[in-house]
Amino acid sequence: MFAARPCSRQAECAGITSSSCVRTHYDSVTRCLCGDNSPPLNGQCEAQSKVLYHVCSNSDECNDGLICGSPNITSNAPSHLRVLSPQDKICLCDAESGYREREFTCSDADILKTSIVAIVIVTSLRKILIY
Repeated sequence: MFAARPCSRQAECAGITSSSCVRTHYDSVTRCLCGDNSPPLNGQCEAQSKVLYHVCSNSDECNDGLICGSPNITSNAPSHLRVLSPQDKICLCDAESGYREREFTCSDADILKTSIVAIVIVTSLRKILIY
C-alpha cells in the first residue's frame, strides 16, 4: 500500500474527488484520504460513505453512528481539526444517539451499557414473576 499525499489544509485535497485532509490513528500525518481512510488510486476515490472527520455536505454521506456537522475548532483544538476552515462540515460522532469519540473512532459504549442494564433488569423481573 502506498501513502497518500500529505496535506495541511482541506483545500489541498480539492483536486481529489471525495477525499478529505484527515489524520488516522495509525499515522500522525494529515493526508488526503478517501472516505474509508484509504489512499486515492490514480487520483480517484471509490468509497461511497465516509468515516469520522471526513468532509461532508449532509449526514447521508457519513457512516452509521455519525452525523454531518460543524466541528468545534478553537485555538486549543487538536491539530487534525485545524486543517479545516470554519465553513467545513465533517462527519462527527452522533452524541444524541449515544456515540462518543474515542481514539479516532466512535464508540457506542453508552448504548451497550444501557442494553446490558436493561437485559439484567428484564431477566431479574422474569425470574421473580415466573417463580
